[in-house]
Amino acid sequence: VIRTSLIVGFPGESEEDYAQLVDFVKEYKIERAGVFPFSCEEGTSAAKLDGQIDEDVKLKRQEHLIDILYEISDEICESKEGNIYECLVEGYDRSIKMYYGRTYMDSIDVDPKIFINAPKDALKPGDFINVLVDNNIDGNLMGNIVEG
Repeated sequence: VIRTSLIVGFPGESEEDYAQLVDFVKEYKIERAGVFPFSCEEGTSAAKLDGQIDEDVKLKRQEHLIDILYEISDEICESKEGNIYECLVEGYDRSIKMYYGRTYMDSIDVDPKIFINAPKDALKPGDFINVLVDNNIDGNLMGNIVEG
């Protein structure tokens, strides 16, 4: 898993530069990325550069790139269905009545979760279990416990 952060709208970034970034993200199927508009901070060298990008352009590029990343994430999540992953149980979501956790691919508080079908009180935070992924919703994997 490759994780990165991307900045759009750096001073001097042309439409061609942005298109190259989009092509790169699509070609290499960047799955885990934060996308941020360039923030012009007073007193920095970058704030003095020519070619400052309009705030609306930066926000449109950010939104567009995030949409592309969601499409890639959906495709990758679908490809994980049928696979078994070792998961660290983190807690129980009372609203959907499922446990949740993360795999080796997931960073805490940043990435989507893996939701686990199991009876209430069957697991506790800190347990490591194997989960067969059988579905995904909005980038979150879902599955059932299987024996190692």
